[in-house]
Amino acid sequence: MVYTEIIQNIAFEKDSVVYSETINRNIKSKNVYLQTTILLLLCFISTSYARYITIDSSLQTRIEGDVLNVFVEITNNGDEFAYDVFIHAEVGDQSKVSNMKKELRIKESFQTNFTFQLSFKKSGNYPVFIKINYSDLNKYSFSALSMTHINYKENVYPQIFGKMENVEIVKEGKARLLLKNLDEQKKAVDIRLILPKELSSPENMKKVMLQPKEEKSLVFTISNFSAFVGTKTAIYVIMEYENNQTHFSTSLMSSAEIIEKRKLTDKERLLLLGIPIFLFAVFFSISIYRRKRKKKI
Repeated sequence: MVYTEIIQNIAFEKDSVVYSETINRNIKSKNVYLQTTILLLLCFISTSYARYITIDSSLQTRIEGDVLNVFVEITNNGDEFAYDVFIHAEVGDQSKVSNMKKELRIKESFQTNFTFQLSFKKSGNYPVFIKINYSDLNKYSFSALSMTHINYKENVYPQIFGKMENVEIVKEGKARLLLKNLDEQKKAVDIRLILPKELSSPENMKKVMLQPKEEKSLVFTISNFSAFVGTKTAIYVIMEYENNQTHFSTSLMSSAEIIEKRKLTDKERLLLLGIPIFLFAVFFSISIYRRKRKKKI
């Protein structure tokens, strides 16, 4: 079409040559503009599309006498390969590490199992948790957590209850934990915050005394060590106490999300909205007052 328009313009008279050249320049300018627009769109699409590694895990346990078997299966449900994958398991004061899988492809699974010789001094309920370690193509390291509980020689039910709020982190954030003693006896509770290695806390261990039926609120400060903006990961709190010859434990799961900047609370939004409305009301009142004074004068 461009070629045809240029050929037709050649038949114009001499005073139309300038017009022909102008059309030619406009057509070229439009083509350059179109090419630039397409290039910018392609750049935007390529930079805005992010690939993710999403590791889902399954954790099962079986006790035979004093021997605990832990079965772990993980699956990469993301759209990017995971590399240097290995699993760390912990029970009581024992910990073990699996063999490393050099590459975990998309939708591929990896299974491993651990065997622990249990030697707890007291029967009861104990936590078992795993940490999945992996890296991306650029060798940037990540981790993910999962946990469960086992009953050792006796089935027990903990008499403490709690809830933990999700936390948003820019550089650091506050995770609020609310505890409640369901029993008629006081309890000395050991509290442990379990974080992936990308997050840190200066106070991941706390001890609190709960009186009968008492509720208490605790706050953990969590900081971002190496997680990317947009990361949302599971965090856990383990609560343990003892009663006579029995050990009790329970856990709570929450999430920590890394954000670029802190979101405003409802009160802060209301305040920001209220300030201009208040100033407008003051200005409007002053204007009406001045008009009334002028009319009287």
